[in-house]
Amino acid sequence: MPQVHLSETALARLQKFGKTDNVEAALRKLLDKVGADETPAQHGPALRRSAYHLPILRVLQERGGHAAVGQVLRDAEVRMSSDFTELDWETLDSGGPRRQKNINLAATTLINRGYLLKDRGVWEITAEGRSYLQSQGS
Repeated sequence: MPQVHLSETALARLQKFGKTDNVEAALRKLLDKVGADETPAQHGPALRRSAYHLPILRVLQERGGHAAVGQVLRDAEVRMSSDFTELDWETLDSGGPRRQKNINLAATTLINRGYLLKDRGVWEITAEGRSYLQSQGS
């Protein structure tokens, strides 16, 4: 097993960030947060598609109300990485990651509810979407 040497300060910060004394668990959480390709250790069913709604809308709001679909996918994925289970990290038979397919399906629901517009590879939050986001405490 490889060894890593950390200063007391770095170790304390890592443990505080990970909310655990388990250094490996804290490192995994940090890697997940920054979008590293390591899959998290969580088990269980994939996240419900509704779990993606607020992160998608928050990303769009933070980006000035609109962004390229690829950017929203990346930002939402980073924002949600610590919540993903092993199933969310799986690659589907179609070749794409389950989590990205679920983000796209969640966006379709948001479009149908009038919270999101999609045009030529760009997603835009609507006034209704902003109102919904505000009603959810965001």
